[in-house]
Amino acid sequence: MKFFNNRFSKALFLVFISVVLTPSLELQAQNNQTSTFIGTWTFDHKVSLNKIKAQLQQHLDSLPQLKQQLLDAYVGRKMSFGPNGEFVQSLADGRSVTGSWTLDPNNVLVLTDSSGSSIKQQFSFNGTNRLVLIPVISGDIQAMIPEWHFIKN
Repeated sequence: MKFFNNRFSKALFLVFISVVLTPSLELQAQNNQTSTFIGTWTFDHKVSLNKIKAQLQQHLDSLPQLKQQLLDAYVGRKMSFGPNGEFVQSLADGRSVTGSWTLDPNNVLVLTDSSGSSIKQQFSFNGTNRLVLIPVISGDIQAMIPEWHFIKN
């Protein structure tokens, strides 16, 4: 009987530890991701614009004015994430958009602007100073830029 109690006690202890520690470890991982986001990130237009599909690239190359407008819209773009859950997206021409940001448990960044509109982007980090955002899109719509690459300042 003593053998059963010891095995049972050990099993019960392991279950208890996994129930107590697992949420704590998940919360710690989410806090690490949150702290990694905080700061200012500069859009890496060279890497990001190279991710545009070849067919669309060819089309843009045939329309130099449109291509220049695209470059003007993205070169110099910055995203700043504050510790209070606020973000600012700044464009090179001085315009900006503000709102709030949250992370969900599935590595999705949710950006909500001041009007209440939100977009979702799957995120990943490549080291501590590289961020990749992939638009979460439903239906047949395709993102012109399928991967948004940022470098932390």
